Amino acid sequence: MSPEKLSATLPFKTERFFFDRRSDLRVVMTNRRCEARLRDGESGVSMVATLVVVIILGTMLTLVLSHSPSPTTNPVVPGGTSEPIPAPSTPATANRVAAVAACRVDYAEVLTAISEYRATHGSAPPSGTAWATSGTSTTRFLQSWPTDARLFSLAWNGTSLNVIPFHGTTSVASPGSPSTKSGCFAI
Repeated sequence: MSPEKLSATLPFKTERFFFDRRSDLRVVMTNRRCEARLRDGESGVSMVATLVVVIILGTMLTLVLSHSPSPTTNPVVPGGTSEPIPAPSTPATANRVAAVAACRVDYAEVLTAISEYRATHGSAPPSGTAWATSGTSTTRFLQSWPTDARLFSLAWNGTSLNVIPFHGTTSVASPGSPSTKSGCFAI
């Protein structure tokens, strides 16, 4: 077959190239194989495989997200309350919500230190803060006593942990309650 006849049968232009008979045959055979693959639907295999991978990843993501806690879930503070904190609607409300959350975390931190002291010494710690913050780094239960002088302080009287807000009602042996606006919730 001459190069002119071959270029007339091929779907692409071959005027710039000169083919000998072997290369002409290779081009024609390669072109026929490509046409056969397209006809048989082999070119869609990679697209289907990609689609299957995307579906599997989407399913895995759905499972992970459905088993993770929602961001609106309120943690239960040991010895405290799990009453919901309202979502902030203004910057001032957002600051208050953050302060209440910080107070609750500080309360839980001190309760953990009290539990560790009881486990180590077999009895409740003495009143005050020295039992938690003094000593070496290996015998100290807290690096520093958590407090926010502008908003609240925590007080251990030897039997109960109290939250004393700067304004509002003191809570005894709990972080407080939003319904009575006491303790952390009086901030």
